[in-house]
Amino acid sequence: MAIAVHFAAVSSVVVVLAVVVTSLSGSKLDPFELRTALPWLLLAGVGLCATLGQILMTSAFRYGPPDRLAPVGLSQSAFALLYDLVFWNHPLD
Repeated sequence: MAIAVHFAAVSSVVVVLAVVVTSLSGSKLDPFELRTALPWLLLAGVGLCATLGQILMTSAFRYGPPDRLAPVGLSQSAFALLYDLVFWNHPLD
């Protein structure tokens, strides 16, 4: 559980730094898009899925050999690339 908390803390710091850098570079975040319920529901869904996935992956290391489980966590980049190609038609660049 401590690993999941550590990852959550590190990701929170990275997001805050990204917001600060974005605001300092002249790009403005549009707060009016957050007045509807849909962005909040989507953010909550992503957060819930990420938290559940992290807890399950962390607990899997208790029961399985780490050398076989580690590549599963690394495969998320390949899945993200595949989703970009298939669902959103984003080109590789």
